[in-house]
Amino acid sequence: MPLSRYDQFFGGKGGAAKAMDAMVSQHGAEKGKSVFFATIKEKKKRGP
Repeated sequence: MPLSRYDQFFGGKGGAAKAMDAMVSQHGAEKGKSVFFATIKEKKKRGP
């Protein structure tokens, strides 16, 4: 599934890819991916 699906939660076009890259570089591959999807889950609760 493309990350562009989640752009609305990270400020528009390309936002999700940038956020994923930042989280992976900060937390490592496994943990970064986990943090990314946890962030999306939290943002879905609150709205875009």
